[in-house]
Amino acid sequence: MYARLAEEYDALLGELAESTWRQGIVAELAGLSGGTGTRIADIGAGTGIGGRLMRELRPDFQIVGLDRAASMLERARGSYRRTVVADASEGLPFEDREFDVLVSGFDTLNYFDPAVLGVFLADAARCLRESGLLIFDYSSPRLLREEWRDLEYEEDHADGRVRWSHRYDASRDRCVSTVERYSESGELKWREQHAQYALDAYSLAGLAEKQGLSVERVRDLDKPVYTPLANTHIWVMSRQRC
Repeated sequence: MYARLAEEYDALLGELAESTWRQGIVAELAGLSGGTGTRIADIGAGTGIGGRLMRELRPDFQIVGLDRAASMLERARGSYRRTVVADASEGLPFEDREFDVLVSGFDTLNYFDPAVLGVFLADAARCLRESGLLIFDYSSPRLLREEWRDLEYEEDHADGRVRWSHRYDASRDRCVSTVERYSESGELKWREQHAQYALDAYSLAGLAEKQGLSVERVRDLDKPVYTPLANTHIWVMSRQRC
């Protein structure tokens, strides 16, 4: 996923990703109290946008960046203490209680179907110290089922254009998104496709509880309150005490 998009990711999605991080995860981290050297793992680190913003917030953060795409992490190395190429949907390659905080930005966890998400949440709890936090943004069912039900648009660039399409698949309760990059002459340069899922807030909270995490708070991306009609929500969960 995003293997061919890596070279152009920041140009195409960087501004939106940075805004999402600033309003969401970075804002939550700014409100936390704690000593120096907080250990953080960024799950789905991509090109390191989140890592850079977290280091700007607190240079003493000890941040590890994990992503399945080595091509993405090649562009992220300066943002992390170290990087790890691994697929979070297949398990986190970390020790028990290794981190104070796990973060996952720009809807990474929406790529996990409910079964895989449950396994991930349990593994996240394992990797967190007692009362450690999992902070992430998560696209809402409304976005996938309504806003993206049948959406297609194009963006012009100096060297060509990009076509985005989103199609909601009701039979599998997921949205399949496709991005196509064309040259100035109209030649298809590359094409990426992925599926996203979205649990409602009640189901997500219940799933987390079963996997050893307690919901501390959930809010809209751009507001301090929760409303079900928001496209993106910010979740803060803590590892349950043993």
